[in-house]
Amino acid sequence: MAARHSIVLLPWLALGPAPGLAVAEPAADLGAGDHGHAPGGGHHHHQRPGGAGPLVQPHRHGDAARPLDVNLTLGVDSRYVVEGRDALPGEGGIVYTNLVKHWHTDSGSCFAELLGAAGWEADYEEWNVAAGYEWEAGGLAFALAGTWLWFPEDGQDDVEAGISAEWIHDSGFGIAGEAYWSFEAEGWFGEAGVFYECPLCDGVTVVPSLVLGVNQGFVADEHDGFNHVGAQLEGIWAVSEVLELTVYGACVAPLDEEAGESLRDLCWAGGSLVWSF
Repeated sequence: MAARHSIVLLPWLALGPAPGLAVAEPAADLGAGDHGHAPGGGHHHHQRPGGAGPLVQPHRHGDAARPLDVNLTLGVDSRYVVEGRDALPGEGGIVYTNLVKHWHTDSGSCFAELLGAAGWEADYEEWNVAAGYEWEAGGLAFALAGTWLWFPEDGQDDVEAGISAEWIHDSGFGIAGEAYWSFEAEGWFGEAGVFYECPLCDGVTVVPSLVLGVNQGFVADEHDGFNHVGAQLEGIWAVSEVLELTVYGACVAPLDEEAGESLRDLCWAGGSLVWSF
């Protein structure tokens, strides 16, 4: 049973805050809407920024013959990038673990998710608890999810609701999009992207992708409108029927940034290991 993309798939669609013209403020000083999603690489091949919560993590298509399955992910990102911004001060990135449990039916899949992340240099910790539903219709894959985010270091939390959609052609070309609403910030952030799945050899696939981000009140201290563009190159190795290794490199560039904003050019890399059982 192949894992599915979820554009948001891109690692910058993951936890806490991210790239800036200047170094981002420490997590404890972030205001409403400055927390992001769950971390992780990008499209985890038929897998997340990466990436947030649940819509960027490795989920699976429904399979009534296998009504229950679990995915455990262990990953590392050299920088913690989300909403096109560098989330943490200093030079370190994050390590994270993610557990997703699915209940499959003929019509779709319900899932529950727990994610934890920590900075290896910056004093940062984040936990996400999410639940959602995935289904397919008219050749499109959809997902709806609600996520509770908790940041122990500063005692803040948030509730977010997200929706994503994805279409993949038989040739391997695909388009995907995601939008999520923060009840704390009372704003939304969205990303849309294109990607191409290129099989290299048995069990190995390379996936280049491009993404465009839009902020509308979600990141309170950044301008509304087009936020950033990004590019990613990801390699996926299906080690076995139950084990998948992913590595990626990514870059983002700000769009229409204004004086004092944290948007900046940034490149980073990461990887994850997904065990399915």
